[in-house]
Amino acid sequence: MKSINKIVLVIVLSITASSWLSSQDASYRIRLLAKSYQDSIVLRWNIGHVNAWNHSVSNGYKIERMELDDQSNDVVKPFTSLTDVPLMPWTESEFIDRTFPGDSMTALAYKCLYQPSEETRESGDLVKQMSMVSADQKGRFTMGLLAADLSPKAATALGVRWVDKNVELGKKYIYRVYVPTGNSHVTTDTAHFILT
Repeated sequence: MKSINKIVLVIVLSITASSWLSSQDASYRIRLLAKSYQDSIVLRWNIGHVNAWNHSVSNGYKIERMELDDQSNDVVKPFTSLTDVPLMPWTESEFIDRTFPGDSMTALAYKCLYQPSEETRESGDLVKQMSMVSADQKGRFTMGLLAADLSPKAATALGVRWVDKNVELGKKYIYRVYVPTGNSHVTTDTAHFILT
């Protein structure tokens, strides 16, 4: 009887939480940095919450660029997408093909995306298991941010780094990065960066 009561309680809490979440629009910030080189511009960004990270892993990032006149700041080319489809993290097979022995940060990025903790799969107390899943997601999010900060390759693998090689010296660019919303209640802001 106690297990039936627990199941009913979890169902009621789930319905209440999902109806509350559907009425809320959670919006999360993206922080964007860029660095200019002679032949390219490297964009690197982070998202600040585990819910938004999970959303971005599923939906990818849109990266767009506007070109301005260097003298007058008039728009030469409006915002255009730099990728045909949203930039996604590497798939499991891409990680396997591109990660070499000793590449610890890229291996960590893989683990953060594709290897949840074994403890979260154990059967038993449902409430405890839900708590463990939440803690595991937060831990993988945090470690993913660390891997991306320490390794450009890991950042690329996680889909939070882009190298724009179609640039010219003396041009002024505005970049913007955002996660396509789809039908989710999770939204992100649009990060902008101006390079002159």
